Amino acid sequence: DGIPVYYPENISQTKEFVVFVKDRKAVIISTESCKKEDAENIVNYLKGFSFGSNSRLVMLDEEKLYLILPEGMEVEE
Repeated sequence: DGIPVYYPENISQTKEFVVFVKDRKAVIISTESCKKEDAENIVNYLKGFSFGSNSRLVMLDEEKLYLILPEGMEVEE
């Protein structure tokens, strides 16, 4: 299985997707279909979530695609 990609349109949807990280699964969040303000809010939420959960946030594409890795999970860059 690959890493699922989610396309939230707002913070509420983002909160639903990061639950998978708590279950020790990596996820990719795309903000490409969001309004700029919503995308900025989502990224700020992801940064806070990553810090609070000891997960790792990796920008994959210039401010539009983010990989969230659960604590202890690594990826080769």
